[in-house]
Amino acid sequence: MYSEPLRKTLKTYRKLRVGDYRVVLKIEDRVVTILAISHRRHVYRRAENRSM
Repeated sequence: MYSEPLRKTLKTYRKLRVGDYRVVLKIEDRVVTILAISHRRHVYRRAENRSM
């Protein structure tokens, strides 16, 4: 698998690195849910706000 697990408040999600951008996603069975796609500087804050 190419993605890496996240920690703390986003521990159920994974991150995928695409250059300077990050994709925060969740994989359940055969369903992939994308929570955020953004520059690495902003993506985790945006993902935390959406996951609540």
